[in-house]
Amino acid sequence: MASKQLNEWLEAGKALADELANKKPKKPKKITQGSNMSWRKRDLDGNILPQHWNKNRSVKPSSSLESPEVEETHEIPLQVPSLDQHLLTLRNLLGSLTVPASSEETPTVTTWTQRQLKREQKFRAAMPELLNLKLAAEIVTKRPCLQCKTADAVVRCLDCVPPGTPFLCPACDPIIHGKNVFHDREAMIDGFYRPIPPTSLVVVDESGQYGLCEQVCLLPIPPPSQICFCGPSQDFTIIPGKQTVLVTINGPYNVCLPSVCCPTCSTKWSPSIGDLLGYKYWPATDSCKIIFKFDVFTSFEQMKLASPALSQQVFIKMLEHRSFSTGRTGRICSDTFHRVFREFAFCNYRQEDLCLVEPFKCPACTPDMLAIAVDGNRKHYRFKKSRGYWPYLEKMAAKLPELQPLTEMKPFLSVMHAKAHTGKCEVKWGGRSQEGAGNTVGEEVEQVNSFLSRAALTTKYMTKSARADMITVLAMLWNHRKVENLHKTLSKRFVKTTQRAQTEVDNLESLKQELNISLEDTEQWVLEVKQWAATEKHGGQSSQEELQREIDDIIYSLRRKKHDLYRQNDSNQTRQRKRRRLTELKNKLRERLLQYNTIDTCTETIDTEAACSLSEDVILPWEMW
Repeated sequence: MASKQLNEWLEAGKALADELANKKPKKPKKITQGSNMSWRKRDLDGNILPQHWNKNRSVKPSSSLESPEVEETHEIPLQVPSLDQHLLTLRNLLGSLTVPASSEETPTVTTWTQRQLKREQKFRAAMPELLNLKLAAEIVTKRPCLQCKTADAVVRCLDCVPPGTPFLCPACDPIIHGKNVFHDREAMIDGFYRPIPPTSLVVVDESGQYGLCEQVCLLPIPPPSQICFCGPSQDFTIIPGKQTVLVTINGPYNVCLPSVCCPTCSTKWSPSIGDLLGYKYWPATDSCKIIFKFDVFTSFEQMKLASPALSQQVFIKMLEHRSFSTGRTGRICSDTFHRVFREFAFCNYRQEDLCLVEPFKCPACTPDMLAIAVDGNRKHYRFKKSRGYWPYLEKMAAKLPELQPLTEMKPFLSVMHAKAHTGKCEVKWGGRSQEGAGNTVGEEVEQVNSFLSRAALTTKYMTKSARADMITVLAMLWNHRKVENLHKTLSKRFVKTTQRAQTEVDNLESLKQELNISLEDTEQWVLEVKQWAATEKHGGQSSQEELQREIDDIIYSLRRKKHDLYRQNDSNQTRQRKRRRLTELKNKLRERLLQYNTIDTCTETIDTEAACSLSEDVILPWEMW
């Protein structure tokens, strides 16, 4: 029913449009040359009439034919809907119609998109409740002490989770947190949760009001069982000793070293540097004025490994912010932190050296080394300043005996020979034609350089020795991470290589069935291609045979590069560069074909456009001989 009415409206609109289009336009009035004087017309009331009436498109003309001039009348013409109004009405009617879309026209939504939409809808629905619950969690309610069960709790501990006691009174709080110095606490006074440092204690004055007072916190180190010869059953007294600053991943703490005193012989014991190292505390000085927890240095190493561009100042600011958010105050000296971290890293290196751990040893190059590279940019200047890779390696192997196995291999060549030179060079030196050669991306050194280059934003402000130490630490961390993930990387490569090999086997079988050939024929073809690649150039560029060889080389290179355009290149930038290279080769091929067609001795000419299209149906004249 709706479609029938819609068709009627469309027919009516079309008829009205045809009627208005067939209307005869008025002839323009001729302007007579004469006097410049003009007379103003007035109506019966004496009002000046306008010389030009505004055209109203909504007014229907009285007749399509010209009528002679008649006496002026003041009748208002009838207004009928114009074409624009009809079209507007038609659009409104079309917009009001709802036609159900078919299942084929409905766009498909992925499962991930559906999950994200549902999650967003649930979050929007739960947002008011979450806000109310968050505000309600800040309300301080009266609770009893979970330790003594009698007094009111005034301290809430954020780290004493069940089966602990998160709510404590002023009397039970020192008993519980006298040993748990690193717990974050909040005072439940004045109607708010107020973070307090470990050195503060909630007390009750004579008027019953709550307040804060200072207390001494001891570094959590257990004392020895015996410090003198008075006997192990002697009761020792633990008193605060030397004041120090302990820096952990949660920021600095103001603590005191414990001092154990024997009441009989007055013998005193305080923790030494060895005792501190046994409990993962690294002293910054011999006097132990500043102590760092091991987790600070390991966290800083992991941060630099994840993002080498982040500076040391950012890490220190983060530690200070964590300390300030829990009610503690204190600053960390950046120079002290940098010096102590370098000492810690050097000590770890010496420890690994004693354990015969080689941080720069490649697991893939054991037991014999497969390759050596001094830096990643050797290929840019090595051929200019020396005779090549092989003489350089022979010279270095004479001085370093561990490099002797490398001299028993084939000479080194630049990666340009295998991936960017002519077709013969790619066949001769490419990894696909080498027995036992591995197929890599050729950017292994650049991967390390891209990681280390990000550290330049921070190391450029360091001294020469500090810069060398930081880059060495980052290189060692890179190698350590690569060794740890080596089994996953090799497993993924093995799976991909197995799948790729099976795909190539299937392609070979389909090709053999299509061409009706055997495996011996394919091996013979491979041998002929290798022999063709091993042939050297003879004669000048103007000879016909040399021109034929060059055309064959260009066609082979074009087909090889076109075949690998999407199989070996993942980024659009790389593919664009490859396409530009393909265009250059096609232009070169077109020039060589035109040059070949101009030779007088050539009986048959080559279709240039067909040959440049790289079609399999194109057969060159010398291939039919």
